[in-house]
Amino acid sequence: MNALTRMKLLGVVAGVAAAVAVATPAQALSYGTITASADAQIRAAADGGASGGVFKFTDVGPSSFDSSQLFRRSGDPANTFIGICIEVGEYFSGTGTYTVRDVMDAPLDTPGAMGADRAADVAKLVQIAVFGDIRNALNTTLVPTDRLVAFQLALWEITTDRAAGAYDLLSGGFSRADLTGARGVAQGWLTDIWEDRLVGDLAQARGLLALTLPGKQDMLIQTPIPAAAWLLGSGLLGLFGIARRRRTVTA
Repeated sequence: MNALTRMKLLGVVAGVAAAVAVATPAQALSYGTITASADAQIRAAADGGASGGVFKFTDVGPSSFDSSQLFRRSGDPANTFIGICIEVGEYFSGTGTYTVRDVMDAPLDTPGAMGADRAADVAKLVQIAVFGDIRNALNTTLVPTDRLVAFQLALWEITTDRAAGAYDLLSGGFSRADLTGARGVAQGWLTDIWEDRLVGDLAQARGLLALTLPGKQDMLIQTPIPAAAWLLGSGLLGLFGIARRRRTVTA
């Protein structure tokens, strides 16, 4: 077996192994339910908290979803995680059993599921507003309060306003004429997203999911990217390198 053949076989094995490794975390992170109670409102956004904000929740019951994988702040108890409001006009109080869904399948109530295009825009917003990590929404040094308010306004515009045309915080199904400074920041992000000024994959936050519950506030949540995803990328790069060398040798 010559060196080129051995390299091709190693690349194929790496690619297959990576694909199998990725399949395992995907199955482990199966969609299910999580029983949560409102533990504390960490920071209100937009309407003084009356229409939502950033909250901490506590897993209080048996669940088919592993809440230990959810993003939390450094130093917070292991049974807590961060959620960001995605519905206008609904609240969360007491305890409820949430269903874990793709972002595109939320919110459940008015105006209903946002669909794939708007879910992609939510991912872009998370990337540019809180640098891809919703935990940063709680960091007042990294993300000042005005920026947090802008993030919440822009998120509500994407998830709530289904009117035809560009995202516009001054018109449509969700509009805000107040909060001038934060609104201007939010509108800048929304315009960049609408006009596709962001750079492809670099503007896509990872690991975003939604918690949904009829009649109560649905939440945007986030989980880490499985390390195996990078392994898959490495395996595919190995295969690409072998294919490229093969073309060179053939030529």
